Amino acid sequence: MTHIKRFIELNERVATHKEFKPEKLPYCVDMETKGYRIGYLKEGDLDRFAFDKNFDLDDDVYWLGHTNSEYKFGNKYTADQYIVDNKEKLPFYNLYCKCDNSPNEAQQEMLKKKNKELVKKQENMQKKLLGKTKPKKIEKH
Repeated sequence: MTHIKRFIELNERVATHKEFKPEKLPYCVDMETKGYRIGYLKEGDLDRFAFDKNFDLDDDVYWLGHTNSEYKFGNKYTADQYIVDNKEKLPFYNLYCKCDNSPNEAQQEMLKKKNKELVKKQENMQKKLLGKTKPKKIEKH
């Protein structure tokens, strides 16, 4: 009698799922210090991106200025000669990369130190308050 393989057995070898590490994004703070503009593409969006002015004719550019009759915030346009000639004056930017909006390592260390100091201050305040509010013992003579 021949063994008919079940669906799971057939796909056991084919569907080997590997765990992929999440993409390590650069920190927005670090990108900003390098001169990139940090922003978002849609109002209220949580994803932050790094933009620069390094674009040429026919490149994709994004309008990061106020929405007006000609351009809408976050929309992608193709750079024409007028945009390329006036790129320093106009709020058109080239999308460089997505970046991580969380604090970088140096900022995380500073936050840890501040939190430790805050906890110590709170403990000291509690000790002082408890020391002042303790009922005094009355000595009997």
